[in-house]
Amino acid sequence: MKHIAKVLVYLLPTAYCLLPTASMADSWTKKADFGGTKREQACGFSIGNKGYFGIGIDTAADKNDFWEYDATFDTWSQKANFPGPPRGGGVAFAISGKGYLGTGYDGTVFQADWYEYDAGNNTWTKKADFPGSGGRQGAVAFVIGNKGYVGTGYCTANGNNADFWEYNPVGDVWTQKAAYIGSARNSCAGFSIGTKGYVACGYNGVYRKDVYEYDSQGNTWTQVADIGGSGRTTPLGFTLLGYGYVSLGFDLTTGFKTDIWRYNQSNNTWTAGTAVYPGLGCGHAAVFVIGNRAFAGTGHENVYFRDFYMYTPDSLTTSVIEPALSELSLFPNPFKEFLRIDQDRSDALLYIYDVNGNAVLTREIKIGSEEIDTQALSAGIYFYRLIADEKTFTGKIIKSQ
Repeated sequence: MKHIAKVLVYLLPTAYCLLPTASMADSWTKKADFGGTKREQACGFSIGNKGYFGIGIDTAADKNDFWEYDATFDTWSQKANFPGPPRGGGVAFAISGKGYLGTGYDGTVFQADWYEYDAGNNTWTKKADFPGSGGRQGAVAFVIGNKGYVGTGYCTANGNNADFWEYNPVGDVWTQKAAYIGSARNSCAGFSIGTKGYVACGYNGVYRKDVYEYDSQGNTWTQVADIGGSGRTTPLGFTLLGYGYVSLGFDLTTGFKTDIWRYNQSNNTWTAGTAVYPGLGCGHAAVFVIGNRAFAGTGHENVYFRDFYMYTPDSLTTSVIEPALSELSLFPNPFKEFLRIDQDRSDALLYIYDVNGNAVLTREIKIGSEEIDTQALSAGIYFYRLIADEKTFTGKIIKSQ
């Protein structure tokens, strides 16, 4: 029998909690078209409540333009061009309020350059090159904590690759990590949950559906459950509310995809989403996450696209338990420099969100008591989501001055 963490309750009412409730539905919603031209192989990231998106290719030329998306007003505005050669097939992510973008293919050279974007100043700064040999197109990337991870992909020198690298913005340092244990490949989907990263699908002469988990603490890889549906190349990967998602992509048998699959780390299962991507099925699209929503678009399905859509996850497939009925100990509340969690029967995942729905703290909670340093959080209202024994607990907490 599975157990839920034993709890003392020191919690405030959750009537105004911004986390999804059972009334929300899995859906795609049309948003303003991408501000640039139609394209594929773009990439993006988010900083705060803004999304950033650029590079890519179309039939005319490789791209280096770069755009900001304002989710509040559903508008795009052009920003400083990416300073490297125009290209497609790069990777991008954000860490600690800065964006990072690099690698890719410009039609001649497999690139290894790496740049940092400062949204406040609208400026790019050259950083240490990605050290994987031969440059890289169609690599995969994800973020765990304050470090980024990049690996796999294709280059002429090596063909498909399985090497993996960690990027630390502090010191601008790349460190080689344990090689990916799946067969070398390109064009995978990547996402992270807590201290684990995931690489799904991809292509190496076969359209793959296998999935592998990277443990950043142990620097080890483990194969987990295959994604549902058919294998695919160039899918999207992202994380929302403690679940991983893979969507879109292509294979020769069934063509371009419109489905979406959700990964539950706690029981190692994939569940098919009910919402169908409303644009034409496509590959080589790109995605970023703002708060609890994913924003995806562009790509190609024999033609290039610039349409954009917002994905809202389906919380009906999770079990949401009100704190007053749960066994969760999260105290003191209000808190100042730390939060304490007491549990003795289950590992769990804790997410803390600000009032805009942005995840500001993620932590794996082990069996026993654990104290969480909250000094970096500003005073104000926050919401937590704790996943334990395949159940989800939510509530409101306050950091005092």
